[in-house]
Parts: sequence; C-alpha cells; structure tokens
Amino acid sequence: MFTDGNGRALHRNRFNKYVWDPAREAAGLPGEATMHDLRHFYASALIFEGRSANTVAARLGHADPTTTWKFYAGLWPDEEELSAQDVDDTFAEARAARASHVPTVCPSGGA
Repeated sequence: MFTDGNGRALHRNRFNKYVWDPAREAAGLPGEATMHDLRHFYASALIFEGRSANTVAARLGHADPTTTWKFYAGLWPDEEELSAQDVDDTFAEARAARASHVPTVCPSGGA
C-alpha cells in the first residue's frame, strides 16, 4: 500500500494524477498510455530477448506460466522455424569446419 504525504492511502486516481501522469508526460508517452501498457511492454521485451515463460511469469507475478502463455504465447518465436534454423546452422558450421581442414601431408606418407 502506498501513502501520500499525509499518510492516506494513495488510490489509483490520486496515483495516476500525481505520479503516473507526470512520469508519462516526462517520458513523452501519449495520454492514453497506462501503467498496464508498461507492464505489457516489459513482458514483450523479456520475450523478445529470449526469456522463458517461467521467467516472464515470475517477473510479472503470475502464479504459473499458464497465465503467461495465455496472454503472450504469440510473441514467442515459432519453435518450428527456430529448430529448422538450428539444424541449418549446425550443418553450415560442419561444412565450414570441413572446408577449412586441408591436410598438408598424407598421414600414411603416400598419395
């Protein structure tokens, strides 16, 4: 519970008027931007940076990742695409390693 200078509970309307609105204006955010928008931005940024559903759920205070998945599942990269790219990358690395390995002397001494 947050209180004002007189020790009274700082209700949402007072918080918005005296705390959120000045901070929002100072940041150059539009008038319709809410604290909840900031929460969604935070979740989206975590997902974009590769954090797991468990991590995002913990940071947002969700009881479990099920709630997180319900709202944000569409933001995680498609696993089908990622796994295909992982395999392509592995083969590319193997081809590059093989191409860079050119023996200068035959191990048996012959041709």
